[in-house]
Amino acid sequence: MATPAIKKIRVLTYHKVGTRPSRSSSNKEWTSLSSLTRTLDKIKRNGLETLLPEKILRGEIPPKAVLLVFLDGYRSFYTTVYPLLKERGLSACVCLPTACVGTYNSWQDPYREPWQDLLTWEEVNELAKDPLISIGAQALNRQDLTLLPAEQAAYCAQESVFRLTKKLSQKPNLFAAYPAQNKTENI
Repeated sequence: MATPAIKKIRVLTYHKVGTRPSRSSSNKEWTSLSSLTRTLDKIKRNGLETLLPEKILRGEIPPKAVLLVFLDGYRSFYTTVYPLLKERGLSACVCLPTACVGTYNSWQDPYREPWQDLLTWEEVNELAKDPLISIGAQALNRQDLTLLPAEQAAYCAQESVFRLTKKLSQKPNLFAAYPAQNKTENI
């Protein structure tokens, strides 16, 4: 029996989209709206196909595939990114630390990084109804699971998946965990 060929999937990850506050110390977490717009336009122009984790799990990977992942469930995904994706017919996955939905990024020091609003459950439910959007999970409070004892890390992951499954009546197909390595690649 032949082993199926592994296809290359570009994965582009984002956190916060918009104008970086002047006192922000998290430069790498911010993507300007103009930069994101250029990237989305380049995806369309180069004939890349955005896909969702569900397609990857089914083995439906086109030759020029890209997975767009938006981490931490920032509200800017709903207000800024989602309209851009819809306009272009592109798909994406947004991952949520489920204990923080409807609040703000309390895991960051507000003196070094101004707090940002996170998605509400109403917005998450609306996004989940769109076939171009997939909702993924992250650790309950966005913890770095590598720093926790195994039992606590397992609880933070499993409980987050459980809460998301209960709220959306479907199990997430992607789980994003920290620490994430940042690697930039031109499309």
